[in-house]
Amino acid sequence: MNSRDLAVTIICSIWLISLIISGLLALAYQNKLVGYKQLKESYKKQIEELQNGYNLVNVEIHHQLKEGEVCHYFAQNQQVYFSVKRKKGSFEAIEANKDYKNYFKAKKLELTTANVYLTNKHVLLEFKDKYLKENIENISIVPYVFFYINSWIDGCEIIVKNQRFLIANNSAELIVAYKKLINRKEEN
Repeated sequence: MNSRDLAVTIICSIWLISLIISGLLALAYQNKLVGYKQLKESYKKQIEELQNGYNLVNVEIHHQLKEGEVCHYFAQNQQVYFSVKRKKGSFEAIEANKDYKNYFKAKKLELTTANVYLTNKHVLLEFKDKYLKENIENISIVPYVFFYINSWIDGCEIIVKNQRFLIANNSAELIVAYKKLINRKEEN
């Protein structure tokens, strides 16, 4: 076997190995993509079904509300992801990429639980040791947000100032209630 035959054998072997590796990666990506498509369709269907027959209802909560303020949505111990980066032992919010469609990607997502309240005037996220209260006109809620952490998770994203909170699972009612409140305010 001369050096030319050896070079051809090595090149063919490298090509074959890279072909096998790329095939396995494509198969793994396809399985991940199928899960995303199924979740996306079921989540959109769930929101569309809720929008058709949803009416804003008053929810009783244990907080004292100001006069004229009514709670329309409450979720206890809701999973909330937010993006953080460590800087000198503390957590500081980082802004996510604004060029995404239905996908959220950050360097690190921190998971916590919070009680989520939506009133006709405010959104309140009540964490274990702190809370965030913001006027409903100063926030944005992005529906149809899907992110991948060992499996696909659906939800919505609440954008308050420069901080983004991802409300995971069971957020369809929050999205519909927010849209109804915004539509009601625009009509008045």
